[in-house]
Amino acid sequence: MIQNIAIENLIQHPNNPRKEYREIDDLAESIKAQGVLQNLTVVATEDEGVYMVVIGNRRLAAAKQAGLTELPCSIVEMDEKTQASTMLLENMQRNDLTVFEQAQGFQMCLDLGMTKDELVEETGLSKSTIRRRLEVLSLDQKKVKEKTDSGATIFDFMKLEKIKSIETRNKVMESIGSSNFEYSLERAINEEKVIRIKEDAIKILDTFATEITKKTSEYKHYRSYWIASYFDVDIIEVPTEEQEYFYLVKGSDIEVLVIGNEVEEDEGETEWQRQERERKEQHAREREFGETFLNLRLNFMKSNSRKHLEEKELIKYASLIMATTARYGDTIKANEEENVDYIEDAYFYTKYFKVLANIDTDKLYINDFLAALQRNYKSGIEKVIYCCLESGPEMPTDWQGKYDQEKAIDYNHLYVLLESMGYKTSTEEKKMLDGTHEVYVSCDE
Repeated sequence: MIQNIAIENLIQHPNNPRKEYREIDDLAESIKAQGVLQNLTVVATEDEGVYMVVIGNRRLAAAKQAGLTELPCSIVEMDEKTQASTMLLENMQRNDLTVFEQAQGFQMCLDLGMTKDELVEETGLSKSTIRRRLEVLSLDQKKVKEKTDSGATIFDFMKLEKIKSIETRNKVMESIGSSNFEYSLERAINEEKVIRIKEDAIKILDTFATEITKKTSEYKHYRSYWIASYFDVDIIEVPTEEQEYFYLVKGSDIEVLVIGNEVEEDEGETEWQRQERERKEQHAREREFGETFLNLRLNFMKSNSRKHLEEKELIKYASLIMATTARYGDTIKANEEENVDYIEDAYFYTKYFKVLANIDTDKLYINDFLAALQRNYKSGIEKVIYCCLESGPEMPTDWQGKYDQEKAIDYNHLYVLLESMGYKTSTEEKKMLDGTHEVYVSCDE
């Protein structure tokens, strides 16, 4: 039964998952002109004549703003759990909820006794989707709200699940929406990977050696291991000699030691040993950053490998690649007009690739395009494809680990190409390209 109820007797439902009523000005203007065209669904409260709105909370807010005094309502009976699920579904069907509000709505339903199986049945979402929404609640709630209000999506928060530490997730979450998000994410993943590798390495060492906290003159060097994200624990050699072994952990360096036959005075590290140690440490740091940057490029190429390319885009990419591999000029702009010398050839080769690869223009994707380039235009294309998809964790450095400006030119060209495809270059990558990255500091002498 539908009846008009005075607005002062209608209250917003306290458990409505939608906490903020955004963009109600237009709705208020429409209500002023035409009135409320759809009744509200309400339930009675303990106070006589007062009702809580289950469906229509946004309309109630807009009606108050429009100055209405009463609203058409359908009074129903619902238990608390049904009220919560009804409000959640109604808002989800209208796409009115942020990720944060969805997560709170799911948790509220669970708190009221609904099972995850019931949530799956009611919402039509999978268990994994519901689990991912609930994962958001483990994060800093204030930061989650700030990020969702500024446009963060569930896919951004799903990426954080690759990090085990909640504390680290919260730190990385701060960079969501910036060009540094993917970099911060990759670094955090690598750092946790290093911790796991180090733990595995120590388990192996514990099978034949005893940990010590300080190296004295009685200990003699046996072997060292530098633990990094690419470290393979299988290379840790378990000695067969009947000897007493010890190990010392110093940051990322683990030194295996034995007791000398005679106690000798510790002469300290020789200059050559110092240089060799610093060279290895520098190489490890360089590789760590290089691997992070490589993974960022790989992840981008993989996620965009099926992106559709328009004919105009094909020509632009072809001209960029030919300009890059020809290595004319210190910088190649993403604007095709500034690569005018290559446009005509690019147009020809784009057509040529389609004929050779038997590819329909309307179905050409980035990975098909790059493959056609690699097969049919051999003047340096392999290098660009290699850098994009298959390169190791190299950085633009010389054999000493110093910044190499000549190599950096090639990297700059690569990043121009990636950015033209939508890649967001992080601050750390920009520092790598211009030679100001911290990894170069120890070599800048």
